[in-house]
Amino acid sequence: QFDWARRNAAFDVRLRAAVQSRDASYSGDDGHVTNGDEARFPTTLLGTFTKGLPHSLPLALPTDRSAFDAFVSGVNTGDLDTIKSIPLGPDPEGDNSFSSSAMTTGAKVRGWESMAAGLAFTLEAPDPQRVTMPPAPQIDSVELGYELSESYWMALCRDIAFTEFDNSDTVAEAAASMAAHAWVAEDGCDQLGELTPTQTAHRELEMKNGEGITQGTIFRGSLNGDNIGPYLSQFLLIGCDTLGSRFSKDDPESYLTGHIRFGAHRIDQRVRKAVPDRDYMTTWGAYIDVANGADVRGRESYVTAEGDNFNDEETHRFIHTPRDLATYVHYDALYQPYINACLLMLAMGIEYDAGLPFGDEDEVDKQTAFALFGGPHILSLLAEVVLKALKAVRFQKFAMHRRARPETVAGWIDCVQRPRTSDEQEGNEGQTVFKPIEKLCQYVDSELLQKVREHNVTQNNTQMDRDIARLYDYDPVDTVADCSAEQQEEQTEDEGQQQQQRGTYLLPMAYAEGSPMHPAYGAGHATVAGACTTILKAFFDTTQTLPYAFTSTEDGTKLTQIEVDEPLTVEGELNKLCSNISIGRNWAGVHWKSDYTESIKLGEEIAIGLLREQKNVYSEDFSMTIPLFD
Repeated sequence: QFDWARRNAAFDVRLRAAVQSRDASYSGDDGHVTNGDEARFPTTLLGTFTKGLPHSLPLALPTDRSAFDAFVSGVNTGDLDTIKSIPLGPDPEGDNSFSSSAMTTGAKVRGWESMAAGLAFTLEAPDPQRVTMPPAPQIDSVELGYELSESYWMALCRDIAFTEFDNSDTVAEAAASMAAHAWVAEDGCDQLGELTPTQTAHRELEMKNGEGITQGTIFRGSLNGDNIGPYLSQFLLIGCDTLGSRFSKDDPESYLTGHIRFGAHRIDQRVRKAVPDRDYMTTWGAYIDVANGADVRGRESYVTAEGDNFNDEETHRFIHTPRDLATYVHYDALYQPYINACLLMLAMGIEYDAGLPFGDEDEVDKQTAFALFGGPHILSLLAEVVLKALKAVRFQKFAMHRRARPETVAGWIDCVQRPRTSDEQEGNEGQTVFKPIEKLCQYVDSELLQKVREHNVTQNNTQMDRDIARLYDYDPVDTVADCSAEQQEEQTEDEGQQQQQRGTYLLPMAYAEGSPMHPAYGAGHATVAGACTTILKAFFDTTQTLPYAFTSTEDGTKLTQIEVDEPLTVEGELNKLCSNISIGRNWAGVHWKSDYTESIKLGEEIAIGLLREQKNVYSEDFSMTIPLFD
């Protein structure tokens, strides 16, 4: 017969954890605050996520506010029938059907991704609605101008090797441009007005604690360790491929394969090589199709082998350029990099946190960490915390902030820089609906915008989508454009020359489909990164140092050992891993800098709440020391 005392004790533990969770203090206890853009611009919805809803052809503005209201209703209720009734895709009664060169074989539409997940409860960790994020930068703010400028520069630097950042003229130009921006420049303070605590913190992070933005610090994260050593975390590069023998952590050769032992299998740190210098959504036709929900996922291009491809060296390499990092975070399982880091640290013999049990020799403890406080415990928690993080960030994304993606804001920039002749661009009393975007343009360097246009001219004149030249895509300014093969043949030579002069101010994207079908703020990858990194820092001694440092070779096919000025610590490299994965999405063009900055803290709060509640289930007395992101 089952022990009733044990049954009651189990109930008491669950009840105690539930009460503890209810009574704990969390960031969302005082409610949630947005930036107000949705209320400021109720018709145009400037600053607001509307991807997938019907948009007008020339301006990419929502065609019907009621469609957005239905979208919000679906988010708030989670009612499946309500969600199924939301308009998705081009307006069936309008003229904006899928029409870019990428659509010659047609396309289906993409549904929104887990839009009501924030309504779900969780049986441990804080409730998804108990944690929050501060308001995102407003659409016409100096800070957003800074973030958009960074997004443009990242697109222009996407194919420069990380190891060449210090020698790149383009990176140097980007650093000088960003350092002179009013958001961070000392003489730009007068334009900022009174800053909120969040804005002040963001600005100080960008100013690198007084160091400023330099060629060596630009595009890096803001955490302890991000500016030490190579740009990439060692946990994204090194291997520990051993089976049948102990890993020799003191031998640098042991790390060079990039193979991580995963049971009797191995994980290869190398990634598939995307075709360099090929960006997407650089024509208005491709952009408006994606804005209307066209599903062009999987249409990106990868390098193919021309020889025997020995050891996959023609088609795969270590993460070498920002495009490689963007490729990594395109298809990764969300906890993948953190499981890899855990496996590496276990193989390297990184010691556990000093406050955990079973830390003495076996002769003393007579047991070892495994099911409790060992590898399986940590690995299972990494997977467990992910769902908690995703529910919480989905609530922030869909139910609260509904922040527009960078690609969308760049689309509005294009409307201002290349005015349309449509009456739609004029609002009441002849005032343009893009006044806030005109203000935003003042905070983006005109020379940078010209570089983006030139970049897109090159893309549109040289790239093909589905065997159709981009220069024939629909364009609201150039009415000659047409995407069909039959009509291409009818174009005159003069018309073709006219097409070749066309450039846009759209954000060049690393993915054919652009951003996912959910709002920008917070970032799913960054929230999960913050949560998983916090779990790892809780279990391992973060003060330990890694014995060696490595970067990719000139072609990225191998690793090479390098000397670093400061030792690389476990904390620093885990923080860097968190930043690399989060900012990898920025390199793709799908997220903003503040998406990363605030989302990792959201994930950290969730992970700490989970660990706090789980402490109730153990009989062992223990503690964990976690160096926080702040």
